[in-house]
Amino acid sequence: MARATSPPSPGQLLRLPVSAAPLLLRIPVTSPTWAESLPPMPTGAGITVAFSDPDVEAEHGDAVALLGYPSVGVLPPSTALPPSIDLLIPRTAADRWPLWRDAVLSAGGRVWDLAFGPVAMKLASAVAVHERD
Repeated sequence: MARATSPPSPGQLLRLPVSAAPLLLRIPVTSPTWAESLPPMPTGAGITVAFSDPDVEAEHGDAVALLGYPSVGVLPPSTALPPSIDLLIPRTAADRWPLWRDAVLSAGGRVWDLAFGPVAMKLASAVAVHERD
């Protein structure tokens, strides 16, 4: 599925103004019905989802897709995460849809602001998955 916009590469992240850097939200998969806590993705938001491992993608990929979130696949095995999903959220989407943003943040997890160089560098492999077409 084609995305409206491609996320910036890890190297580009370091040069973006704070107002343009995306956010990475990692939400733990805590139950078979956890996706019910996710709000539908706003149309045209350009958000993508990556799964912590193939089992999580197989079990929850359809539910996440029904909510409008396009999958970019599975994170690299070296990431070694508990069952979770990563949402790469353009800053413009977080700003444009504050009710959606607040609802998705209430689903739990951790959010990283990729405007900060050390954070962007540490999460470069997770962000790179979102760049694949």
